[in-house]
Amino acid sequence: MALDESGGPPSTLTRPADHVRSIVRLVEFVLACLAVVVAVSVGVAAALTRPVTDHDPQLTGLFVAVAVLVVCWVLLGIGVVCGNRHLGATERRRWSAEWARVEPIWTGRPQRTSGPDTTDPSMTG
Repeated sequence: MALDESGGPPSTLTRPADHVRSIVRLVEFVLACLAVVVAVSVGVAAALTRPVTDHDPQLTGLFVAVAVLVVCWVLLGIGVVCGNRHLGATERRRWSAEWARVEPIWTGRPQRTSGPDTTDPSMTG
């Protein structure tokens, strides 16, 4: 018997996309943390450089850091939304194909083939 990643028996209710979603959540968290690190780094670099104008370098660094953080998180949010939509569409297609295969067995209905519905008496001549 195969074990899942937690060391226990595999759950019959887990879907293939569940493992992918857990990896995506970890990547999202790491990218969000990296966005903060990049924003702070850029802000510190902007604060340490001598501005050409009479502006306060710490205020300039703070503004640049916040701007970089917002841009990084917006890009990350767009990536998350697109990724989740793609995973959802893939899961719906897989579920539909699997249900089309097992539905006749579970319900006892004959499997449908392409062509006219022959169970309707008005369709027969």
